Amino acid sequence: MYYVNLHLYVPLGAQRRAPSEAPPSFTTSKSLQFRLRAQLAASIASVRTKIAEAKRQLEEHTRNLERAVAERTAKLRESIEELESFSYSLSHDMRAPLRAITSFSEILQLRFAEKLGHEGKDLLDRVISSAARLDRLIRDVLAYSSVTLAPIERGPLEPEKLIRQIIEDYVNDLREIVKKLRRKMN
Repeated sequence: MYYVNLHLYVPLGAQRRAPSEAPPSFTTSKSLQFRLRAQLAASIASVRTKIAEAKRQLEEHTRNLERAVAERTAKLRESIEELESFSYSLSHDMRAPLRAITSFSEILQLRFAEKLGHEGKDLLDRVISSAARLDRLIRDVLAYSSVTLAPIERGPLEPEKLIRQIIEDYVNDLREIVKKLRRKMN
């Protein structure tokens, strides 16, 4: 902030005014008026220059920030694409051996049921059940990763309905397991 200092000179022997009186009127010389105007103009020009420089610096910082955000966003998108590709490959690579384990275990149960005995059948049932559970977990992780990349839609949630659906899904899974076990026992 800039201040203009004005020095008023009171002639010798002039009377001081009472606080209730109006201030004395005075005239300034032309040279004083010129100097005051010049100082005011210089101050205004200096302030304008500083404001312009501050605006230029602000615009430069804004451009730098926007460039940095764009670069980081591009890197983030690239990383997300790599993770999507990796998760797809990984899930495919993990699910293939699980399918083989399940298939070979089922073949063993069908072809060699008499030779395996009760304990062997139980062990194979556990292998098949565990492989199915792991496959379901892999699919759920893949579904979760694709959901987290999608925009989140907010809306009302009905917790009771959601819980009933989850319980129903698990009951259906258990029914399928019981059916398979009954078929294998017969």
